[in-house]
Amino acid sequence: MERLYCDASYFKGWGGMSVVGPLWSSRRRSEWCYRWDVKIAKDIVPEGGASVFYAGCGCLNSNHAELRALGMAFLLAYDIIGETDDEKVEIVSDSLLMLDWITNPAPEKALAMVLMTPLRRLWRWDRRVILSKIKGHCGNARNELADKWAKRARLETAPR
Repeated sequence: MERLYCDASYFKGWGGMSVVGPLWSSRRRSEWCYRWDVKIAKDIVPEGGASVFYAGCGCLNSNHAELRALGMAFLLAYDIIGETDDEKVEIVSDSLLMLDWITNPAPEKALAMVLMTPLRRLWRWDRRVILSKIKGHCGNARNELADKWAKRARLETAPR
């Protein structure tokens, strides 16, 4: 099972999002990567190489940035599932609120319902995507890498 780590960074109306996964030498850019202006990089973690998908955009708040990061992770997960046939993919996030909004049938805020509905439908419809929570800044190399690239994406793409 492949594991993807996603994270976001937000500051003054601009967000950076990243998804870190195993190193793919033949990884192609899907249509959604072009639409979202996603860049692909390679980085190193103690257990080997990692592929990083990252992008920046205007965001309403930090929750909106986290939602976009989860959206990127879902899209990448379905790319992986499509290439590997019946493979499950685990998406790991340090945003308990976003994971709760996807898995909870009645989130507290109306905005959450509007923003999370597409991801919730995907998650409920196809259980090949598994959602997991990780404690932020706990020393997990891939989670730290996702955090680093989310900040970098925000800084690289934010209007000056």
